[in-house]
Amino acid sequence: MLFASPYRLGLTATPEREDGRHKLLPSLVGPVVYKLTVDKLKGKYVSDFEVKRIYVELKEDEAERYAELRRKMSLYLKRKKLRLSSLKDFKRLIFLASREKEGREALLAWQEALRIAVNSKSKIDKLKEILSQAGDENKVIIFTRDTFMAYDISKEFLIPALTYKTPKEEREEILRKFKEGEYKVIVTSSVLDEGVDVPDANVAVLMAGYGTRRQFLQRLGRVLRKKEGKNAVLIELVTKNTSDHGLSSRRRKNVTV
Repeated sequence: MLFASPYRLGLTATPEREDGRHKLLPSLVGPVVYKLTVDKLKGKYVSDFEVKRIYVELKEDEAERYAELRRKMSLYLKRKKLRLSSLKDFKRLIFLASREKEGREALLAWQEALRIAVNSKSKIDKLKEILSQAGDENKVIIFTRDTFMAYDISKEFLIPALTYKTPKEEREEILRKFKEGEYKVIVTSSVLDEGVDVPDANVAVLMAGYGTRRQFLQRLGRVLRKKEGKNAVLIELVTKNTSDHGLSSRRRKNVTV
């Protein structure tokens, strides 16, 4: 590599990548020389914080539809002797979906079942309860997995939504009004996951997300900017007995908070 500098230093809060490309870091910037978990930073370099996990259950109609979709997908996977235990397996399913009708139906069943699990109606009910108890002294960021849920929440609670569809000027205005206190709650899909400074936010509500440690720490980081007297909280809503629970376990694996 043609760098003029004789030495390089890499600083990051989330070095691990789900695609495994973090394995290239030693050859690019050298080995890890110092590592500190986020719990060791608490109260000194970042705000004091706590992480809460709240479980909800699917509504009756959702549970019936979820079970039906999972059965359909499981039968197809069994016929193909395929288990979705790795990225390679999932790529195989996508390949089959491009070749045959049953494969496409199985993939669509998986997608709909996941959507039901991560966007369950019970999460909206619990969010309503959380926001009613938040108080005017708190600033809340609600994180979703997809834009559909972000806009549904925006309409339900009449709060601004930030997604990849939000024009730059509108995005800047929403963040400014949030910082100034005109807005106390905003909802976003993934555009605030990294690279955005939201210093006054102190409550993060994870409605849903991907099963990555990286995203979990990024979203936690949005409320950790240190400020005198600040106590932050991250509230993770998880749907019991669904794939949403598995995603939650994966993103919190080996995370010390």
